[in-house]
Amino acid sequence: MAILVPGPGFIGNGLYWIFFPPPNGSIMGTAFPRMGTNLNIWEIIGQISITAVGTVECGTPPTGELITSITVSPCSSPSRSGKGVTVLLGGVGDIPEMLCPIFNAPFVTYNTIAGAAKTLILPQAINGYYTEKYLWDAGIAFSEMHMGSEAEVMPLDNIRAVSRGGYGVMKPIPKPIRMKRLRVKDIPRQTGMLPVDTLFPKTLPEAMTVGPSYYEKASAGSNYLIGYPPSLIRILRFFFTIKVTTTCPPYVYIFFAHLDVENNWDHHKRRVAYRVARNRNPPPYPPPI
Repeated sequence: MAILVPGPGFIGNGLYWIFFPPPNGSIMGTAFPRMGTNLNIWEIIGQISITAVGTVECGTPPTGELITSITVSPCSSPSRSGKGVTVLLGGVGDIPEMLCPIFNAPFVTYNTIAGAAKTLILPQAINGYYTEKYLWDAGIAFSEMHMGSEAEVMPLDNIRAVSRGGYGVMKPIPKPIRMKRLRVKDIPRQTGMLPVDTLFPKTLPEAMTVGPSYYEKASAGSNYLIGYPPSLIRILRFFFTIKVTTTCPPYVYIFFAHLDVENNWDHHKRRVAYRVARNRNPPPYPPPI
């Protein structure tokens, strides 16, 4: 029978374990330390070391059980099934892309080790960092306005919004709407639901400036940032299975683990500042010759 024992960044007992990596300095791209006690979005994952031990004898003559491999995989059930991630704390629920096998954390790798020893150690269970991909409830809205007579500019003025619910443009803008304080969710959408892969920054420079490429596309020609609400999700819980193989029946043992990741909003604040700095006065209409 194989058992797991606690180690650096790895706590629990029996079948159920927690990945709890220590702080790894500042959050990537900032000078800010980790918020809270859990790993943060954009924080390089620190040490998570898994130790498996063989505890029985088998065969004739009896020989001690050897651990032959330790493998970490995503998802809450074997064969990449079940949940990949869930909203542990926040104002919204889960979406279908959080289920396996669709789930994919693009910058996290899952490690394995092979051997033949009574005690086998996987020095690092996973590598990389978690992005904002599953902070799915954020959004953004822009306006494109012009200076001129009402009759001239009303057909040109428009507002656009992007969120998980889709992309929408309101053109022209009805007079009652012009007098309201608009929220991102108030703007009708012309597309269907957008996949989460299109709604998160893929690189650190994007995370600190323009945000997702879809947001930048929606901003083209705009004058003002109308709204940029952050995700309300505070903590995401990611799931893993740990497979241990041994030289004694039943030869394969499955354990379960999770890792909680906190949203610290640092990069979102930087993106808001970047967008506000790009606000500009409406151009005159018709354009000067």
